Amino acid sequence: MPSVPERKPAPPKPAPAGFSTKPPIELGLGDAPKPVPAVKPVPEAKPAPEPPKPQAPAPAPAAAKGPSPAGAQPDMTASGKFAKGQVRRVAFLYLPQYLAQRDSLAALLDQTAETVPKKPLGLRRALQQEVSEASDSKQILAKVLEAKAVAALGILEGLSEAKQHELGEAFAGAGVMFRSVAPSDVGKRSVAIDIVVDVMLLPPEAP
Repeated sequence: MPSVPERKPAPPKPAPAGFSTKPPIELGLGDAPKPVPAVKPVPEAKPAPEPPKPQAPAPAPAAAKGPSPAGAQPDMTASGKFAKGQVRRVAFLYLPQYLAQRDSLAALLDQTAETVPKKPLGLRRALQQEVSEASDSKQILAKVLEAKAVAALGILEGLSEAKQHELGEAFAGAGVMFRSVAPSDVGKRSVAIDIVVDVMLLPPEAP
């Protein structure tokens, strides 16, 4: 009996158009596309700050007030308190070592004169002059007269008696009251009162 030929398997049918034979791709959550970050706007460049202005230097502290130098003509302590008829111009003569005593005497005289009952007095320091053994009495008198002082008060301990007498004679001849005060008496109120009483009788400062 003749053998039956084997049948060859039919070729596969072609897939319809648009159909893919590739296995489907599985997309997990991890494969989700990441969002693109938004582009941040670039901030505008700010102008550079102005350099700080240099600070003005602090004012120098006021110099401490010391004794007034020779020849200085400071006003009286209570300037402006008194009418012209109540002001007397006074000159102070002193040796260099009595600078502090000169200022103490002037301050005590101011205080005493301003507290005179009923008629307080103002003393204007018309001249402050250093003197020595070599000083010319006539020149000193000329300065006192130029300052229009009616009284001259001296702290002259250490000058010879002859020199003090010479000064006293010069002032007496010109009609200027002259008083010599010992350094140890500068702070005595009784001495200040005696001087103020005598000065009150002198001509007032000219208008």
